[in-house]
Amino acid sequence: MFSYFVIAIITPVGVYFETKEVNLAMIIVFGGIFLFVALIYFLTKFIGFDLETIIDSLIENHLSMVTLATVIFTFICNIISYHISLKLLNKKRILKNARSNELEHFFYYKSQIPLPSP
Repeated sequence: MFSYFVIAIITPVGVYFETKEVNLAMIIVFGGIFLFVALIYFLTKFIGFDLETIIDSLIENHLSMVTLATVIFTFICNIISYHISLKLLNKKRILKNARSNELEHFFYYKSQIPLPSP
C-alpha cells in the first residue's frame, strides 16, 4: 500500500516539473512529508498524548479496520492524483498548442514579406 501512496504523490509532481527539476521537487515533497509527520509525532509527545500505544492497540484489536482504512485512503489519494495529473497534462497540451500556433502565424507572416531584389 505504501508504494501506491508514493506513486500517488510522485505522478503529479513528475507531470508538473520538467525532467531536470523532478529530482529536486521529489526531495522537497518527501522532505516536507517527513517534517510534517515528525512535527505531529513530537507535538503529541509534548502534549503527553501517547500516539504509539493507540496505534499499537488499533493494529492489535482492529487490524481489518486499519487495513480497510489504509486501502480506502490510498485509493482516494490515487484518484485525486489522477485528476490532478489529467488537469496538468491538459494544461501543458493547451500551452504547447498555443505556442506552436503563435510560431506558425509568425513564420507565415514573416514569409509573406517580400525580399529586396539584389
